[in-house]
Amino acid sequence: MLEPGHVIRRNLTSEEIQILLDHPECVMFDPWKAMKTHKFSFLLALIPAALAVILIAGLILMFPKFTAEHGSLTVVVSIILFVCSVGAVPLLYTKADDRSFDKAKENHYRDQLKQLLPSKLKMNLFVVDWIVVEKGEGGYYDENGNEQWFGYVGCGNFFPINKGDELVIIYEEEYKKDQFFGLVKKTPDTMSLYDSSRV
Repeated sequence: MLEPGHVIRRNLTSEEIQILLDHPECVMFDPWKAMKTHKFSFLLALIPAALAVILIAGLILMFPKFTAEHGSLTVVVSIILFVCSVGAVPLLYTKADDRSFDKAKENHYRDQLKQLLPSKLKMNLFVVDWIVVEKGEGGYYDENGNEQWFGYVGCGNFFPINKGDELVIIYEEEYKKDQFFGLVKKTPDTMSLYDSSRV
């Protein structure tokens, strides 16, 4: 067990990076940078309206006598169908967006991790000295007694972190807001990252 105030810093091996890619459920990270929002093209947005026009034209052609005798009713029904088809576009967009987010969550954001994970990663192994669950942040003290913070608001693949837990932070070059970082869950698959004898 690692002592509080002692931080192990090292580069990850290519094998360890592959372990993370093979087990994305163990990596709590921000996948939203790599999430592709469903781009609803203008042509796709026209499909519901085009279908409504075809349906209206079909009804007029199939029942010419009825539509001629009931012109006002035909116009009202046509307008209602057209408005409903236009109103369906945001619903279709939202459904497509939800579906892509749900699929990513089911796969533990595997594709997003592959896209965001740099080929060279560094890590810090430490003991968590404090945690504020409500704020989604925690911290630890390094060898010099300096307080180091980490946050996990907005991260996917959430796992609970408690005071006194050993924890691994992985990051690119520096632990900065605009660069990749993640927290690695301690599991049998990720034990090589938690091996304090490796430097």
